[in-house]
Amino acid sequence: MSYPVNGACPASHPVIVPKLRQVLRYPVSGDPARLRLSSGPGYTMHADFFNAWPEAEMERRVRDCIRPIVKCGADGTP
Repeated sequence: MSYPVNGACPASHPVIVPKLRQVLRYPVSGDPARLRLSSGPGYTMHADFFNAWPEAEMERRVRDCIRPIVKCGADGTP
């Protein structure tokens, strides 16, 4: 893994890895600063990703959203 250099992958790490973001919202009553997960504070939460998408759909989303660095909706359109 490597961070991009001038917006591109360095030669030592030529494969683009998609950036995934997961947003969860919980209804909370009381002071949200006191919210704790069984694993600890909120930053201890994690998720797992299993790629089971059709290859053509994944390529479309990489082409239309990830490579141009565009925020796309859940349907994969900008």
